[in-house]
Amino acid sequence: MKIQEIRESFVSEGYTILTNEYENQQQKLEYVCPNGHKRTTNWKSWKRGSRCLICKNQSTRPTIEEVRLSFEKEGYVLLSKEYVNNKTKLDYVCPEGHESSITWADWNTGGYRCGYCANNKQLSIDAVISDFSKEGYEFIGGSYINNTSTLTVKCPEGHEFETSRVKWTGGNRCPTCYDKRIDIDLIRSSFNSNGYILLSDEYVDAHNKLDYICDKGHKHRISWASWKQGTRCFYCRNIENRVSLEEIRSMFNVSGYTFIEESYFKDKLEYVCPEGHYGSVSLGNWKTNGVRCPICGNNGTSIQEQDLINYIESIGVDFDIRDRFLIKPKELDIVIPSKKIAVEYCGLYWHSELQGKDAKYHLDKLERCNEISYNLITIFEDEWVNKREIVLSRLKNVLGVGQDVKIIYARCLKIKEVNTDVVRRFCEQNHLQGYSGASIKLGAFLDDELVSVMTFSKPSLSKGQREVVGNVYELSRFCSKINYRVIGIASKMLSYFKKNYPWKEVFSYSDRRWSDGNLYERIGFKLIGNTKPNYWYFANGGINRKHRFVLRKNPEEPKDATEWELRQAQGWNRIWDCGNKKYIITNKK
Repeated sequence: MKIQEIRESFVSEGYTILTNEYENQQQKLEYVCPNGHKRTTNWKSWKRGSRCLICKNQSTRPTIEEVRLSFEKEGYVLLSKEYVNNKTKLDYVCPEGHESSITWADWNTGGYRCGYCANNKQLSIDAVISDFSKEGYEFIGGSYINNTSTLTVKCPEGHEFETSRVKWTGGNRCPTCYDKRIDIDLIRSSFNSNGYILLSDEYVDAHNKLDYICDKGHKHRISWASWKQGTRCFYCRNIENRVSLEEIRSMFNVSGYTFIEESYFKDKLEYVCPEGHYGSVSLGNWKTNGVRCPICGNNGTSIQEQDLINYIESIGVDFDIRDRFLIKPKELDIVIPSKKIAVEYCGLYWHSELQGKDAKYHLDKLERCNEISYNLITIFEDEWVNKREIVLSRLKNVLGVGQDVKIIYARCLKIKEVNTDVVRRFCEQNHLQGYSGASIKLGAFLDDELVSVMTFSKPSLSKGQREVVGNVYELSRFCSKINYRVIGIASKMLSYFKKNYPWKEVFSYSDRRWSDGNLYERIGFKLIGNTKPNYWYFANGGINRKHRFVLRKNPEEPKDATEWELRQAQGWNRIWDCGNKKYIITNKK
């Protein structure tokens, strides 16, 4: 792609491009839109239809009268006289007379309404006690701070228990009185009325599993709480929602496979491939990831994972795939015994929490590998798809291979400060996590060529820092140019920082998915511990992760729902990493 071709595309829509050189599709391109707004975009976003944000916002910006009409349709009275933007609070009175405020974004897009009516606002303690008294309950004690505060009350029968404003308005009352109303005969009667046979003889509580046989003869278990909510036979529900036998048979036949129909009700579908090999695969892997017969060479992998395997094979190292013996019974995608290295390729969806991969899943595999002196590299799908060249370069360094890797020694390089634009561009092209804001930005140069970058920033809230301490820094980014091995550069750049800037302490994090942290120890850092696994959000069907801090729960969201519950309702999924190693170095002078 040449800058002239890009210019022609911009001009065809009345835009004037100001950038004169094109490097890659992630590079920021400066332009002036037809309405005179000066902004930036990249070629990748432009191709996808992204245009001037200011024009877009102006075209969708409502008038104050449009906002007022929206409020009045639901019986609200809008008090504000001016609409500024969708993040500025608008004052109103709700149909119940509560006066409050809300942003247009929350009203129009988020669907939020009066916080008092939704039980998100704090009431007076007298109002809370009054609600208890109306049903004959007596307030015993507890500090009422917000609607989740624990309060002790006594029911009309004299039973004391703990509750909260959220639980109370949700219908929760005395658990002792409630449990006395429920017995096994009442539950059996409810099951029988639906044609089910209850096999359990004892009721423990609403969440204890009860054995049953459904009206179709399936034997399974369910809790009383789930039954009351309308959940019924697990097998019947799956049968109703599953792809038909004929559809599956047709899918397999198109690829020349014979579907073994007896496996229709199993988790994995069994088949005979065109070469006569027996195998099994989940429907999702067959349809979405293109998994086919592993013996014939596809190895039961996704297209991207197969691409990774092909690369490992091309560099001439011996390796095994789909190993189930090293950390039995768990499977490892790629194992390289000569290097004592294993590699996991993680499709975001298939390795997400909604697919049963909880906070400990990836960490457990890593620790199991570490126990037998193996290093496990865990690659996320978005890294391979969006930053493939960086991933390949890191793999070459980890494996110690690659004829195209250029070796440079730190003694040949000059260290100096670099401006933000240069560092940002370098990190986007050479660091898996891209650029992160920093107050000190150092570059290592071979003549005029920038080959390594190291940045230092003040501690951030997203990393758990609650206050800024003088002369304490985080070493936030360190990377070298892809396909370069710059020997000794980390030590040299850190020494430059220590000699030229006042500092008390420097800490840094090593991503356990990619690194064992030995580099930090070689340049004088001390390991102080491991962080817990972190999670990243991604839209279902998407391959771009967002740090949890971007989608953290805000004070205006419902208090009785967790961040995870809210994000699921908005269409987000999440994937857990392996946590970080935290290192620190202290100035003794």
